[in-house]
Amino acid sequence: ANWTYRAKNNDENIEIKTDVTELAEEYFDEFLRIVEEYYDKLPEITEETEENIKARLRIIHGLITLKEYTEMNKYLNKIKYYNSIPEISKIISNIKDNNYLEALNIILDVIKNEKIRNENYEYFTNFIKVKEDDEDYSEALIKLEVIKNEKEIRENKRKQVKNKHIKQTKNIPKQEKTVKIKKLVIGQKHAGGIIFHIDKTGKHGLVCAEKDQGKYNWTNAKRICKKLVMSSYKDWYLPSKKELFLIYQNLRKSNLIIIENDYYWSSSENNSDIACIQGFGNGEQDYGNKSYSNRVRAIRAF
Repeated sequence: ANWTYRAKNNDENIEIKTDVTELAEEYFDEFLRIVEEYYDKLPEITEETEENIKARLRIIHGLITLKEYTEMNKYLNKIKYYNSIPEISKIISNIKDNNYLEALNIILDVIKNEKIRNENYEYFTNFIKVKEDDEDYSEALIKLEVIKNEKEIRENKRKQVKNKHIKQTKNIPKQEKTVKIKKLVIGQKHAGGIIFHIDKTGKHGLVCAEKDQGKYNWTNAKRICKKLVMSSYKDWYLPSKKELFLIYQNLRKSNLIIIENDYYWSSSENNSDIACIQGFGNGEQDYGNKSYSNRVRAIRAF
């Protein structure tokens, strides 16, 4: 009171400051330091004070869970009086460092334990008379409940919007999935060979083997193609003169195939001794005796 009188009368340059949180905290920290330095034997914490600490911790726990950190500071300052208790010190330190999960774990341990006394520490609660106002505690619990209710209302609204959206999307007819089929083109490797003809559907056509089957007479040429198994396909055959010309026209002239500038047997016969042959050097078709050896290139349909 004497200091206040002097300050009001501007005596000794004393200045009165109110609602300065930082200054209050500095004063309080210094007070705690003095108490710990000059009072070696401090009385043990009482059961009543212990329950009050736990009550404050329950509120702080609820506010952290709800992420209402601003509201929490008021109750954090109240337990700061017990900062010499190791657990309380850890809780305050973790909250200041935003390690909320660690703080929650320590709070739960403190609340679950029957006693929070530590035989290595003696406390000074009798020197610091904290006003444990039941009305203030009740107000905090009510506020905590209000915050919980508000959060529950927000969650319910979100669920309603989500459910409404789900119902709306259920009513929307499902669009059939369209599988894009790659367009087939002449010269493309497909179905065990190289495409040289595609029909009007664009899905079917003819392929020729990528390599020659050898050089044989006409009878053996047909037999070799019929027994050929290549790329898991067994339906190869010796091409007709029309099919051979398509290979020349669509692949050889465009350099889409590797083939010899030589004559190839066709399955098209002129008579029992003569069959048609296709020249891949000049594109001309001619006739050859079936006993002669000419090159063979098998084909198949897909």
